Amino acid sequence: MSWNEYIKALCKKVGVLRKLSYLVPKYILKNIYCSFIHPHIIYGIIAYGTACYTRLKAVQIIQNKCIKAICKLPILFPTLLLYEVESKGILPIGALYDFQVALFMYKSIKIKSIVSNLEFNITNHNHNTRFNKNISCGCIKSEFGRKSMSFAGPSIYNKLPESIKTNSLNVYHFKINLRDFFKTFIKDYF
Repeated sequence: MSWNEYIKALCKKVGVLRKLSYLVPKYILKNIYCSFIHPHIIYGIIAYGTACYTRLKAVQIIQNKCIKAICKLPILFPTLLLYEVESKGILPIGALYDFQVALFMYKSIKIKSIVSNLEFNITNHNHNTRFNKNISCGCIKSEFGRKSMSFAGPSIYNKLPESIKTNSLNVYHFKINLRDFFKTFIKDYF
């Protein structure tokens, strides 16, 4: 399945924000981004986030242009500085994918109200090892299998610190802790 049409539709939404940046203040631009562009980026990211790098790079460029328009920065402003200093909580596409997958896993394991055909087995045993509370990943034989939720979900969730997985009182606190965690590793996504 190709995500070309979906990504092309996302590309058309960025021009309006740059034009409005000359007329309205930053907080209104951020509200416009969060209302009209960010939901389209996040919708289905668990599925299209596994697309090849060249397709995702187009979405990342769109997001970079949006943040530069919001912050009223020049087009050639460095991208890494954009997410480290200027973006105020907006994660890059790779981090958004990991964020949504980790959130899906948290809801699947802790809340169990999510309707899914996936079963995740926690390798919980009495031996005091560093992996005794990890979720077991299935055996993969191809790159396609590596991108599947039954492998990517547990591998992303297992990389999270235990403090985030166990100390979160509810989904809201988990999201806050998860966003802070991914903000500390922003360089890994570029």
